[in-house]
Order: sequence, then structure tokens, then C-alpha cells
Amino acid sequence: MNLNLTIDDTLFRQAQHITGIASKRELFERALRALITQSAVASLQRTGLKNIGKVSEKLPPAEFESPDMPSVYQGAPLSLADMDAAVLAEAEKH
Repeated sequence: MNLNLTIDDTLFRQAQHITGIASKRELFERALRALITQSAVASLQRTGLKNIGKVSEKLPPAEFESPDMPSVYQGAPLSLADMDAAVLAEAEKH
């Protein structure tokens, strides 16, 4: 995408100085990525997902099958690429 912008010179030079990024394009792209990341983190915090990884007393203990049990999966072995595609397909459903 081509874009013409008018940006505060002092702000831009300060960003170049503290990051060491000389390229205007790279600096702008990094700033956009940082903004997206910051917004995603804020969204997760607002929705209460900041507690991910903390143990919940409400969840029952997990039950795992013994490694000696035969697999219930009857299909052909999947490659990593096939597994990735299946995960993406499942994620798109939700």
C-alpha cells in the first residue's frame, strides 16, 4: 500500500533515535505492529484472560490415559503441515 503522511518531525526523529531504525518504512511498520500488539494485550486483559495459566480451583483434576493403552485414533498418520491445517480449519469454525 502506498501512503503519504505528514508526521511530526521531532516525534519521528526521536523514534528513529531510540530504536536505531533509519528506514522510515521499517519504523512505521514496527510502530503499527507495536500498536496492534498493545491493543491485543489490552483486549485480553479486559476480557479477563490475564489469568491464563493460573490454576483454577473450580476445574476437576485432569485424567490422562496410560501410555500403554492402544490409541483410539484409527486414521492414517498426519504430517505436521496436515495437523496445522486441521487446527486452522477448526479455529476458523469458532
